[in-house]
Amino acid sequence: MGLCSTKQRNTTQWTTDGIDEDNEVSDESVQLVFDRQDVPTNSIAHLSPMYPSLVASGWDDGLINIVDWNSRIAVLTFAAHEKSVNRLVFAPKTNSLYSCSRDTTISRHSINLQNEIPTSKLSTFKGHTLSVSAIAIDDAESMLASGGRDTAVSIWDVATFTRLQQTIISQNVVTCMKWVPEATNLIAQGGEDLCLRVWDTRSWKAPAQIIEGYVYFPLSLDISDDGNYILTSSKGFNGVGCEGRVWDRRTGRQICEMTGHIQDTTACTFIPQCNAYAITASKDSSIRVWNARDGCLISTSHHPNAGMFTSVSCLPPDKENVARIFTSSFVGNLTMYSYNIDSSSIEIKI
Repeated sequence: MGLCSTKQRNTTQWTTDGIDEDNEVSDESVQLVFDRQDVPTNSIAHLSPMYPSLVASGWDDGLINIVDWNSRIAVLTFAAHEKSVNRLVFAPKTNSLYSCSRDTTISRHSINLQNEIPTSKLSTFKGHTLSVSAIAIDDAESMLASGGRDTAVSIWDVATFTRLQQTIISQNVVTCMKWVPEATNLIAQGGEDLCLRVWDTRSWKAPAQIIEGYVYFPLSLDISDDGNYILTSSKGFNGVGCEGRVWDRRTGRQICEMTGHIQDTTACTFIPQCNAYAITASKDSSIRVWNARDGCLISTSHHPNAGMFTSVSCLPPDKENVARIFTSSFVGNLTMYSYNIDSSSIEIKI
């Protein structure tokens, strides 16, 4: 089930239905940041601030590409795993790129493009028994959290790559996780048992908080810069489910719900440093910008040729109040969008 299935995927099995939105922007001709000819790409992560023009992408064949989104050229390609790369996380303080995989391992690579050897594997974290579907790094970059299809949620010491704690909860097939900003001990995690959990590293045997209320389970999550609000996006079928939600982490109450996607809403993010806006991306080939306070739709872009989205990564707004949004897709495309906050418009970045 979901993005982290251990079965071989068929990229021709999915089709997208048409979307009719008054504020939709559509263009049959899509300028891609990068394309690998129908090899699914599962994750994308920008490497800012160290490398502001670079993004990393993880692929179904175990490769990682580092791509310059200005020149649309892969500046570095390396084999990270024996099977699909499920998720990527960049740790800027140590220039480390973490990846988790269907091969049940987590890898840490150093990224230094000024060196003669631009990347090297620093460590491998082993201990999960099934596909590792989510990872998160703390602000100090000293601890790594992971979760997988084995229903295990773990904490690792980055320096020694040893597992410090593990908890297994039946049916908690982990889909997504992230460390809570401004809260050094808290981690938010979504699972296929329709729960959103908040874990405390100081008492790992049971979650510190459980948030319920899903129709279909969350596939992705992000957390506001102040750590108070959790954005999630969910699985769904024919417009049922497929929603985004914003939760108040302090009370466990839902702030708003964002509906309109018609297939799995596979990815979501707040716009960094501008958390009044939430972004969702879906297998229906649309990317949407929402008011994160009331759930109202602001702008939509639907580009069938961009593919069925699998992940999203966003940079803070620039001096012109434009946020760059990067997407990966099931058909092997990396695409960049620009969202202009002043004009409330989103478009493919050419």
